[in-house]
Amino acid sequence: MRAPILFAAAVSMIAACSPSAPRNDVGPIIFPDAWAVDTGPRPDTGPPPPPTCGGTATACADRALSQCEDGAGCALARCRGTPRCIDHSSQFSCNRDVGCSWDGTLCSGIPDEPCGFWTSSTNCFEAGCTWNDFDPPCLGTPSSCESLHGADCLAQLGCHALDADAGPPDGGADAGHDAGGNDAAVLACTVTGGTCSPFSTTSCGANQTCIANGTPPHCTVSAITLRTEGQACTTDNECAWGLECHSFDAGATFQCTRFCHAGSTTDCGPMMRCNQLAYTGSTCLRVCAPMAASCDLALQNCATGSSCYVYFDGTAGAEVTGCYATGTVPIGGSCAYLNDCVRGASCFGGSTGICRETCDTTADCSSGTCTGASASHHYCM
Repeated sequence: MRAPILFAAAVSMIAACSPSAPRNDVGPIIFPDAWAVDTGPRPDTGPPPPPTCGGTATACADRALSQCEDGAGCALARCRGTPRCIDHSSQFSCNRDVGCSWDGTLCSGIPDEPCGFWTSSTNCFEAGCTWNDFDPPCLGTPSSCESLHGADCLAQLGCHALDADAGPPDGGADAGHDAGGNDAAVLACTVTGGTCSPFSTTSCGANQTCIANGTPPHCTVSAITLRTEGQACTTDNECAWGLECHSFDAGATFQCTRFCHAGSTTDCGPMMRCNQLAYTGSTCLRVCAPMAASCDLALQNCATGSSCYVYFDGTAGAEVTGCYATGTVPIGGSCAYLNDCVRGASCFGGSTGICRETCDTTADCSSGTCTGASASHHYCM
């Protein structure tokens, strides 16, 4: 059965399994809205509070690739090289690149944006840059520990939460950004509706763990040998605290996967997104799910049974493309899920959207004109 992919406002049913059984992509994927940005000045409220985060953030260049994007300031530079306007093959992609202009047949000018600006392989290639998904360098400047608070502090490599007296944490404190979280972190939401929280290690008894398993979170007896994030598993209680046994693709290996807070851009590791519902009706608890492979909307270069769709990635703060199981809703039909639509169309308009045929020019449209526009893509009207 095709796994539904949800927008932020959409909610779908999840199949519940037995308390200890793992799930194979039972939860809908939710793509969160972009976080609000406070652009106004703040009133003078007196001296700043004492720092709550200590340590020294690890330099971007000194990080392992798997840890590059843990915390703010560092990013894997997958798109490298020198951009060129002439490499844009369509008027739409040319005009999207600031500094370039379409003269009717060719794209000319000098791009304002460097190659590193582009976050998808499609846009990277269109700009004349080279995409590297294998060993990209880690670039940037990490946010200092002193400037961070709560979950952002714990997410930054090299930082740790300070005790109330602003001293270093004691030997028993876990200052890392691990699957268990930290009860003192300032969280975006609070887990409710169950008998425990995967983010509070005191919410279950000794030798127990908190799991959801398609139902509100509850305590269950832990296995004798516990597995860490990414390790293979067969039942939920084999995973360490804060993890659950999941497989996101048919036939894929089940592995211990991290819980996360809805809307978080820091709870999950690189190439993971906090967009899998932990259970039906959950407003806070999510599971980190792998990002879909990027793709080309025009070429539809996804594996058999999948199609290329466009959606908004809250972590990247931009529209991206990804391969998902192909839907059946025809062009012009109502859609609530990202991949409800047939091949060549995407769901524009959120949970009350319409399947629209994506395009670069009107010649791409089976009917209508290429005049509809989202944040960075066009569709036929």
